[in-house]
Amino acid sequence: MLVDSAGSRTAAEHEFRIALGESVDGLALVRTRVRQLLDGCDESTITDALLVVDSMVNNAYEHGGTPCAVRLARDASGACLWIEVDDTSPSEPQLCEPSTTGGFGLLIVSRLTASWGVQRYDHHKTVWAELELMPPGNVLRGG
Repeated sequence: MLVDSAGSRTAAEHEFRIALGESVDGLALVRTRVRQLLDGCDESTITDALLVVDSMVNNAYEHGGTPCAVRLARDASGACLWIEVDDTSPSEPQLCEPSTTGGFGLLIVSRLTASWGVQRYDHHKTVWAELELMPPGNVLRGG
């Protein structure tokens, strides 16, 4: 179930559920679905979304046992992309200091999303994130 950071379900304009297996082949379909959900958004917004999704799915493969599923939804207003990745590991994801061997996944997620967290269930956990979307042509500029 897709929920926002306050823990409540919000109406989604479009929603996809992609089953994953032991192979990373499903990641290509996940990327395709992200692009479909964000059709009409700036390329930088799509790139940020792809970085977040890739990081979450790769973390699940590397640290979370076999990922079960990815759920993607864009809220009815079009202002937020919800991302959820299920895996079977009981381990809590840890934000850590990046090194030459890794540690960038959750750093990317924490820097690019409005919020992220973990929801535990009996036989799996869900790592979720909310990515705020900028309308087309609305680019932040440094001063």
